[in-house]
Amino acid sequence: ARRLWSASVRATRLLLALTLLAGTLEAQAVRVRTIVAGSGEPAIGALVSLRNQPGRAVAQALADETGRAVLAAPGAGRYFVRVERIGFAGATSEPISLGASDTVAVTVVVPAGRVSLPDVAVSSTSAVVCKLDQKESALIAGLWTEARKALIGSEITRATRPPLLDVTKYERTLDARLQVADEQVSTFRTTSLIPFTTPTPEALSREGYLARTGAHLTFYAPDASVLLSEVFLGEHCFHVVPPARDPALIGLGFEPAAGRKLPDVRGVLWLDRASSELRFVEFGYTNLSEELRSGLEAGRVEFTRLANGGWIVSRWNLRVGHHEGGGEVAIVATEPVARASTHATVTGMVFDSLAGGPLADVIVSLAGGAYADTTDPAGLYRIEIPTEGDFVVSFAHARFQALGMPVVSSSARLSRGTTARVDFTVPGAEALTAAACRQRVPDRESEALVLGRLVDSLGQGAAGRVEARWAQVALLRPGYRTTIGERGMAITIYTDLGGRFRICGIPAGAAVSITGISQGRRASMSATPPPGSVVSADLTLH
Repeated sequence: ARRLWSASVRATRLLLALTLLAGTLEAQAVRVRTIVAGSGEPAIGALVSLRNQPGRAVAQALADETGRAVLAAPGAGRYFVRVERIGFAGATSEPISLGASDTVAVTVVVPAGRVSLPDVAVSSTSAVVCKLDQKESALIAGLWTEARKALIGSEITRATRPPLLDVTKYERTLDARLQVADEQVSTFRTTSLIPFTTPTPEALSREGYLARTGAHLTFYAPDASVLLSEVFLGEHCFHVVPPARDPALIGLGFEPAAGRKLPDVRGVLWLDRASSELRFVEFGYTNLSEELRSGLEAGRVEFTRLANGGWIVSRWNLRVGHHEGGGEVAIVATEPVARASTHATVTGMVFDSLAGGPLADVIVSLAGGAYADTTDPAGLYRIEIPTEGDFVVSFAHARFQALGMPVVSSSARLSRGTTARVDFTVPGAEALTAAACRQRVPDRESEALVLGRLVDSLGQGAAGRVEARWAQVALLRPGYRTTIGERGMAITIYTDLGGRFRICGIPAGAAVSITGISQGRRASMSATPPPGSVVSADLTLH
C-alpha cells in the first residue's frame, strides 16, 4: 500500500528561478560580493537575488563562506541586486545594465544592526482573501519576511549546495495508546533529500491535500515550494500566534480562506524571537470527511541552518490515525561532495510492468545503504559516491514485499568520472506468479493470481481473512440423473499482520467475488481475471 504521505526524492518545482553554477558562467552574469557594514565580514548565507525592474526575482543564490554569489540573468536588460539576511535589514544595489554577453561585478554592503520584526507584506498577485487589521498586519508582514528567507534558503541549498547527510526514515503503526506497535526503519547516505513529495501548488489548489486511489489514501504535506507559492498565499489567511509553551518563539499561523471546501492544511510557522530564524512548521488538516477525521492528523517539519549559511530540513513527522512516518538527518559534510572527476555516478529507472509505468518511492542503495536515493514520480534515481569498484545496487519498496520479492538487487561496476546506468523492471505476471505460488504454480493458460491488501478507512493494514468465491461448471448427479450445471467454489486464506494476502489458482475468465473480513467489518470486490494475469485486490473495510 502507498504511504500516507509520499517520500520520493524528486526535483521539486521552485517558485523562483535558482541559478548558481560555479566556474561555468553564462552570458549576462552578475558576480556579487556581500560585506557587513562596519566589520567588513562577508555576509555568509545571505539570500542574494537578481531582480528585474518590476522587482521580481529572476535568479537567486545564497552567499558562500566568502560572501560571494554568482547570478545568471535570463537576458540583457536593467536589473538590481537585493541582499537579505534573516534578522537584519536588507540592502539593494544601484541599477545594473547588462548587455548581451556582459559579466558585471557588484558589491553590496548590508547593515550590521539587527531589526525587530516588520519588513514587507505577505502579498500575492491574486486578490486579497483575508482582511487584517492594520495593527496586526505589520507584525504578520515581518514574520512572513523572515520565514520566507529560510524557506527559500532551504530550496536553494537542496538545489545548488546539498550537504552530505546520513538519513534515517521510519514508518510506524501505533496501538490504541499511541505506542509503537510495529516499526520499519531505513538508513542511507545521500546529498539529495526531499522528506516528502508534494504535488504542485496548482494541483493542490484544484484537488486538495488528500488523494484517494482505490483503497490508498495519500495525505500531502506543504513543502517549502508550496508555502512560497502565489497560489498558497492567495488561498490562505495569516495571523500572529503567541507561544503556548516556549516564550522564546513567536508564530505565524495560516489557515484556508473562507469558502475553501477541499481537504486543506492549517498550521503555524514558528520563529525564534531573538534571531528571527524559522525553527519548525506544525500543521494539521481541515475539511476532512467524518470517516477520515480521527483528531490525530498532524505533521511537523524542523529546519536547521548550516555553518555555511545553507538551510536543510533536519527532522520531519506526519501522523494520520494510527500510522506515523518521518525521519531525521545527521550532517556528514556541509559542502557538496559531487565532483565529476572524483566521484562515480549510477543512475537508472524503476519500471512497474504490472502497472505499465514508472514506480516512485523505491529506495535504491549502494554499499549496504551507505549511499542511497529514492525514485521520483518518473521512477528515476541518481547516486554519486566518492569511490569506485564493483557494487551491489539494491531496490526496496513496500510493493515488492506484497509481490513476494522483498530483496531485489543488481550489480554495477562504477568508475570515477563516469556514469553507469542500472534500471530495474518489476517482473511481469508470469514471473510474479511463479515467485508467489511456490507450492503450486498456477497454469498460466487457465489460472490467475490475486495479490492485495486488507486496509481500514485510513489506509492502514488490517489483519483478517479473505474469501474468493466463483461458480464452476461441473457434472451434477442429483439422484440418478446426470446434468451439467454450476458448483459454488471458494478459497479462504488469512492475511499477514499488515493485511497482505495472495490467492493462487483463481480460474481465469470466471467472475470471482473477493471478500475481506476483519473484526466484523467487510470489504468486497469482483473481478474476471484473464489467463496468467495478476489481479490487484486492495480492499477497504467499512
